[in-house]
Amino acid sequence: MKNIILVFSLSLMSSWAFGQDQLKTYYENDFDFTTTLPITIDTSLKGNLWQIGVVNKRVIDTAYSGYKAIITDLKNEYAKNNVSVFSVAMNQPVVGGNNSLSFYHIYETDAKMDGGMIETSYDSGKTWIDIMIDTMFGKMLSSNNMYGNNDSVDALHSPGFSGKLKTWKQVTLYWRWQQSISKKVLFRFVFKSDSIDNQKDGWAIDDIALWSYLLIGSINNGILQTSQSQPYPNPCSNNLNFNFENGFSGEVKIFNAEGKIVRCVNSQNNNLMQLPETKDKVSGNSKLYKVVKHL
Repeated sequence: MKNIILVFSLSLMSSWAFGQDQLKTYYENDFDFTTTLPITIDTSLKGNLWQIGVVNKRVIDTAYSGYKAIITDLKNEYAKNNVSVFSVAMNQPVVGGNNSLSFYHIYETDAKMDGGMIETSYDSGKTWIDIMIDTMFGKMLSSNNMYGNNDSVDALHSPGFSGKLKTWKQVTLYWRWQQSISKKVLFRFVFKSDSIDNQKDGWAIDDIALWSYLLIGSINNGILQTSQSQPYPNPCSNNLNFNFENGFSGEVKIFNAEGKIVRCVNSQNNNLMQLPETKDKVSGNSKLYKVVKHL
């Protein structure tokens, strides 16, 4: 018997680009062309500075990609005694798999006094918790370029981003939910300033992405038995390889944009699968691969 565990979108000529299907989700907003991830700016919050548009300020003078980003006021320095909030939502959180939030940002604030942080909510925004200490349904696996416990910001009464980041930098967080989540998960970007006006540009964010994907595995007596795949190289120059954490018995199928199978390789308890001349079999950037585990 065979059980289809997951479908990924594989980019053979560029970076990873996850397609959409039942088993995982991918949403992105670059504020110029791709807007599959809606942005909610809290208009009920008086003085909310977050605005979307062409970036051209004194210090923050360009977006990361394209021309637009979301920033604390498109024209002016951020105000004193300010609280500004916007949020994004993951509507189909994946339990037992890996989930990620990533974005590019740049900022200029009064160091250690004013700054920004990220919070999560599991009850439609009734309660919020700093994403770095959120253990309600799972645990943080890793993060890149995030603030830490020693990055205290007075206005936030919490750790956060503060000071001056001179160039755009990507932040990525990975976590795994272990318990069922009945509602969508909200992520809130919070900016706060104290009572002193320092005439700084504030915080700008671009290319926000949320994605979820299942691990390869089977369910045995209610326990997920995992065998995660790691395809490489990506971009794919010609040959494509799959590494598996545990011995894998099954098959990997590569599909083209029309949904036709262009490559199928079987494995019997292997940690490495090789798919030669994969690039030559397909055209275009984004391709799907499906991993089918033999049970």
